[in-house]
Amino acid sequence: MAKKAMGNSPYDESVFDYGNLTDDHKEAVKKCLELAKKAGVHEQFIEIIKVKFNLSTLPTYDMANSETWKSMKSDDNLSCSSGGHTQANGMNYPYVSVMADIRDIDKWLAGEITNLSNMKSSAEENAK
Repeated sequence: MAKKAMGNSPYDESVFDYGNLTDDHKEAVKKCLELAKKAGVHEQFIEIIKVKFNLSTLPTYDMANSETWKSMKSDDNLSCSSGGHTQANGMNYPYVSVMADIRDIDKWLAGEITNLSNMKSSAEENAK
């Protein structure tokens, strides 16, 4: 159940194994969360505990909504992948990796700058 975290001296401590949660664990956490709500514990902390103990899941940001991701994935000279995530504002945001020759990244970035400049010029032109 709990393992000893080693190599973190003098702060070695027992670490809970969240990978082997039982229904008893979950029920105990639910009872604790009820008490926490009654005591006025901040809702964000309660949500963190729910997610940690698999009582709730956070939605994951849809990468198809990211213009940057779409642009990088469409460039055959860039190798892009995602894996893992960070949690913020009630959402899982994927980590991304881009691997390429620096010259290819420079070309991609220069193209993005040109596209943005063209968009700005078009918007200014339409505002006249």
